[in-house]
Amino acid sequence: LAGATRMRVMQEEGGSLPLNPCGTFNYGSVVDFTVNVTPATFCAAGPTSTFDSNTESVNLIGAGGSAISYTGCPGVTGTEDLTASQSVDIYTGNAYTANIQFGTCGGNYGSVGEAWIDWNQNAVFDPSESIGTWSGTPPTTLSSFTFTVPLGATPGATTMRVTQQESGTLPL
Repeated sequence: LAGATRMRVMQEEGGSLPLNPCGTFNYGSVVDFTVNVTPATFCAAGPTSTFDSNTESVNLIGAGGSAISYTGCPGVTGTEDLTASQSVDIYTGNAYTANIQFGTCGGNYGSVGEAWIDWNQNAVFDPSESIGTWSGTPPTTLSSFTFTVPLGATPGATTMRVTQQESGTLPL
């Protein structure tokens, strides 16, 4: 859990493993430290302007009827964090499709888009975690990114990021 916790380092002369972290003995040492556990944070990202390119919609149907159903516009600067309000349940080894529409809240200019899921929950969107790419000029039809959840994906809550960049180049 996030916050301060204790780390104990112990050496017991003549002891046997595993040591009892609360045991008493004649010779050796016990040293305690404070370790601050901080959740990993994702890189800063996103546009500095709310004009033109924008992710118009993201839809992903998961297990048990869970779903992400997002509609964009007006555009926002930086990263729009929907991790507290939009979630979906997906299972390792199963295939899913994220339907994403890249669009515009203003002018129509060539753009690229990409989506990732942080399968190992290390707060880094690695190239191997990309679930799909797109390029074109909005407005566009729906792009379908079909992906299979890796068997080695870390269980628990993780983050999906969708990015659209006007005049960008792939990979983002």
